[in-house]
Amino acid sequence: MPKVKNVLKTLKMMTKNITFINISEEEFKPNKPPMFKVVPEEYILDTIGPNHALWFSSPEQWKDPMETIFLNAEYVRKGRSTGHPLRGKVFCTCFSSERVSEPQWKMYSEGGLSICLEINKNKLLEELDAYAARTGIRIYIGKIEYVTTRDIDRDIKNIPFLGYKDGVFSIDDEECQIKTLLLKRNAFLYEGEIRIFIVLPNDVDPKTKGIPFNYACEANQLVNRITRCPDFPKDDVIRIKHKIDWDALGFSPTKDKNNRTYRRVVNSRLYADIKHKKFKL
Repeated sequence: MPKVKNVLKTLKMMTKNITFINISEEEFKPNKPPMFKVVPEEYILDTIGPNHALWFSSPEQWKDPMETIFLNAEYVRKGRSTGHPLRGKVFCTCFSSERVSEPQWKMYSEGGLSICLEINKNKLLEELDAYAARTGIRIYIGKIEYVTTRDIDRDIKNIPFLGYKDGVFSIDDEECQIKTLLLKRNAFLYEGEIRIFIVLPNDVDPKTKGIPFNYACEANQLVNRITRCPDFPKDDVIRIKHKIDWDALGFSPTKDKNNRTYRRVVNSRLYADIKHKKFKL
């Protein structure tokens, strides 16, 4: 009987409106390992302030040309040429399953200050599932497939990862279309990247760089912990561009299950000072 209860509990927790690619929902959901997102300074308050919005950017904004090679490609069938079906209506937000390293701080801070959000994956799924049910917008969660440049540069029919069900790539199948946005070179393997896509029913203005996803829960429910970048000012309130009161945003220290103080906002110790040592030779 206990086993039946466990199965029912698992079924109840399954999302109904999200498609997983290259990762199952069961693999994605556990909060260990956590999932991280670096937010540049200009978006900090938009993300965890009153607006409560995660930014989904257009893949056409991605800087690595190998990541947009399929999005910008021309597809020829029976003499007729078309573009990628998702151009103009797909938007993406990216996360890392690995703790933030120096290259990630530098890459995603956009040259300024930043924070890293440790995401509550179950709460994020709950928010996305409700959003998809309410709007009818399609949502995909996919794990990046890291490959060599040679693998990406093959004929599209010869890239195994892009096949759908029977292993054959179809430009008419939306899961295949999403898979073309889940290939990345091995040089970025350290990120352990996971991408979430929103597919709109219609094209938007091609100049649209991104769209906000306004989540309904409190920011301190979606975010377990905030880590400030190595260069973040020591003063929590007086900032270069913004004033951030972490306590007012709901990120005051709390107690964990062992009654120990759990700090919701911490500093990156990437460049932390170490005690002077004296070595006897």
